[in-house]
Amino acid sequence: VDTELFRPELRSDAMRERMLGELLKAAHNQALLNLRTLTAMVQELSEKGIQNTDLWQRGVDTELFRPELRSDAMRERLLGELLKAAHNQALLNLCTSTAMVQERSDKGIQNTDLWQRGVDTDLFRPELRSDAMRARLLGGHDDRGALLLYVGRLSAEKQIERIRPVLETLPDARLALVGDGPHRQQLEKHFEGTATTFVGYLAGEELAGAYASGDAFLFPSSTETLGLVLLEAMAAGCPVVGANRGGIPDIISDGVNGCLYEPDGADGGAASLIEAGQRLLGNAAERQGLRSAARFEAERWGWAEATEQLRGYY
Repeated sequence: VDTELFRPELRSDAMRERMLGELLKAAHNQALLNLRTLTAMVQELSEKGIQNTDLWQRGVDTELFRPELRSDAMRERLLGELLKAAHNQALLNLCTSTAMVQERSDKGIQNTDLWQRGVDTDLFRPELRSDAMRARLLGGHDDRGALLLYVGRLSAEKQIERIRPVLETLPDARLALVGDGPHRQQLEKHFEGTATTFVGYLAGEELAGAYASGDAFLFPSSTETLGLVLLEAMAAGCPVVGANRGGIPDIISDGVNGCLYEPDGADGGAASLIEAGQRLLGNAAERQGLRSAARFEAERWGWAEATEQLRGYY
């Protein structure tokens, strides 16, 4: 035998593939018909010399698989499972309220813990209260009653419309809305005829001064419950009213440093919000006590404490 011609070194994947291709072609060409489920596969086999190829259309149970079965409930369930699978890869899932910790745990997310929110207690402080800022917030209205304050984006989910019944119940009260957003025009119409000032966007010490110059901060939303603006108001010594939902009860002790209201009910929580506002405003001495307690509570939530807690988790 010619050992120089026939040698192991000539073994190659290309030749092996060519030989297998010829074997498959010979086998397929024994058949009367070679069916494939894609036109691309039919074309590929034909190019390789396999004869008698044709397309076989695949079938599907159109009575079972139909668009009408689409549902938000199933979509939410699938997304929930995906989120759970992703979160359960983590060694630690930090939440910013006890309500969120409980909710995540109830949904099967493991390794959850609380990371308290922080607020800049050096910027937001009671000493920034001023007559000039208060006059700006009043927007030309006289200062004979309580000055109510809202700070944040003017959008539908903030449910700012809920404040109007409070104004109507307290006829001497004034309202300042600090911020801007897509819902402003609708709110201007909604509060038309009331002592409401649309202040616009403020930042830095101007914003801190606005918080300090108000008598009560109203945060009516029952869906936006992280409440960072509540901490800013409290740090500035402005007692707050917030919904008894989400993370808000973590920072508001009802009747101590602010008041909670129940946002549900046939009236959309209007009666409860009015009652909470009346309790918070009370008399001057009680209001000063709430201001001091609000600041005291906010000092527990400074960024130094929040950062130290995060470092502890690491």
